[in-house]
Amino acid sequence: MGDVAITVREVAALFEKLKKSFAAKDQDFECEETLAALKKKFIHFPTFLAPGAESATRVQEVMLVRETLEHALLLSARNKDLDVFESYFAQLRVYYHDTPAGDVPPSERRLMIVGLNLMRLLVSSRIAEFHSELERIEYSEHANLFVRMPVQLERYLMEGSYNKLLNARSQVPSNEYLPIVEMLESTVRLEIAGCIPKTYPTLGLAQARKLLMLPDDAAAVAFGEKQGWEKAPGGKGFVFTTADDSASRKEIPFKQMLAEHIEFAAQLQRVV
Repeated sequence: MGDVAITVREVAALFEKLKKSFAAKDQDFECEETLAALKKKFIHFPTFLAPGAESATRVQEVMLVRETLEHALLLSARNKDLDVFESYFAQLRVYYHDTPAGDVPPSERRLMIVGLNLMRLLVSSRIAEFHSELERIEYSEHANLFVRMPVQLERYLMEGSYNKLLNARSQVPSNEYLPIVEMLESTVRLEIAGCIPKTYPTLGLAQARKLLMLPDDAAAVAFGEKQGWEKAPGGKGFVFTTADDSASRKEIPFKQMLAEHIEFAAQLQRVV
């Protein structure tokens, strides 16, 4: 018991250091170092990844590990590292669902993190998992702002309301959502970009800017160049080659098809 109590005090001191580094927003390397040190300490907790286990310092252990994992997950979201995010969320699920009710206060960040996880699944186009995770959330919590936003964005995605999705930045319930929303915006722009060459033979910069909801012409030019789009003469827009269309026309022998259809109609008449 004595050794665990000492470890709890050491972890508490390290966690305070982590919080300060995290709040500074420009000390991610220090955050990672502190997280590595904390993980080495956690393995000495009887409750580590088993929040219902017996321990004289169970409440302190559970809260310290849970809050550390929450900060680690938020750091991964800030860095747009969705694989690390997924790993931390899997660990947090144990603390959100398997902690016995009663003596351990509920997490104040749980719904924000649950909503962020829904956003992560949207960004990754994992829609089936999105709905599975949504079913895990109490229906009474669906009205919560952190949950309501990803649900609304998923609806926009299914409707193809890309302009509404690209306005998502103005709807974020917390600044912690901004990096994931930026990733969603990028995903949506790429979806739109994939449709543009098939829809427009030419596209002016103003129209491209409007379709892609980009701030200015320079951003539209940079985006088009990244997609490999051909610039229009004078650089005022883009031209999409009709090579594919021409190939399609060559592949389909229209005269031969017409002759075959006429012959088929004549045969039908003879049958009748």
